[in-house]
This record gives sequence, C-alpha cells and structure tokens, in this order.
Amino acid sequence: SPAAALLALDAEAQEQQQEMGAGGASETATGMSAEISDVMYENIVIHKPTQWSIWVGPQQAVYAGACSLLWPWVPGTSCPVPRLVSIRGISLRNVTVVDPSYSAGVLLGNELNPIRNIRFDSVTVYNEGSIPWGEDSYKCEHVLGGFAVGRTSPVPPCFRNGTVPQASGVADS
Repeated sequence: SPAAALLALDAEAQEQQQEMGAGGASETATGMSAEISDVMYENIVIHKPTQWSIWVGPQQAVYAGACSLLWPWVPGTSCPVPRLVSIRGISLRNVTVVDPSYSAGVLLGNELNPIRNIRFDSVTVYNEGSIPWGEDSYKCEHVLGGFAVGRTSPVPPCFRNGTVPQASGVADS
C-alpha cells in the first residue's frame, strides 16, 4: 500500500539521518535555540498546491523527534513542536490560494512557547479541500495574538476575526 511504502521510506530516512549524525531535535535538546521573527510574505498567488499551502510551525523531516512527513495522514505519527524555537511577528498580506488539495493550512506552536503575533491580511483560500481539517480549515494550536483582517477567508479558528464582511453579488470597486 502507499502508506506502508511511505512508512518504510520514513524509517529508512530516519536511520540514514541518525547514521550521518544530523542534529535538528538533538540540537534543541542540548540547549540550542532558534528564532523566526518579523517576516512578511506579501503578494503571493498559489495555484493548485499539492502540499500544505500555508504552514507556520515545525519543519516536517525524517529524523527522530521531528514532525513526521506522514503526519497527519498515518495513524501513530506526530508533529512535535520544539520548545526552543520561537516564532513571532509573522505577517501574510495579499496571499491567494486557488484549488488546494488539502484544507487551508497548519499553524502549530509549542504549548510553552506559542507562536505570537501572527497576522493574516487578505489571505484568501478558494475551493479548499476539506481533508483533513474539515470546517476548521486550519490545524491551529498554541497561537497567541493571531489576527485576521481585510478579506481573509477562511479565518483560522485560533485568530481574532477583524475581517471586512463581504456583500454577496457586489463587485469590488
């Protein structure tokens, strides 16, 4: 099955990564930290993405302790978020996603070190897939100060909604 093949590939890649001494999770376990802050993504159009169109959170990788490449598709896989990686001040403005294969996206912070001050300004996803998040559209955990403005749609469930209501059937001026 495709899932079994992916599991075998994931296990083989983890083994190779450990043999090469790659860091990642082990580096953060020894006290190293990282910060991603004050980043603006602006004026982006994404057509028919086959992977996640919006992802703010841990890197999906194949080393031990990483967010599995198979998450959330294969039962038993996980996506741990390193505590020592700080994400703050991220802005997306005028981002349009058309016909994504999956739900709108993923916003994952750490319980003890949440994503802080993330803003969506006119981030619009058209004809999103319902898999895997259904009506929520986003996997949204451990986010503080999430705010949606402009014509953002759908609004992530962990954000405050400050969007402009859209009148149906009225053309933009």
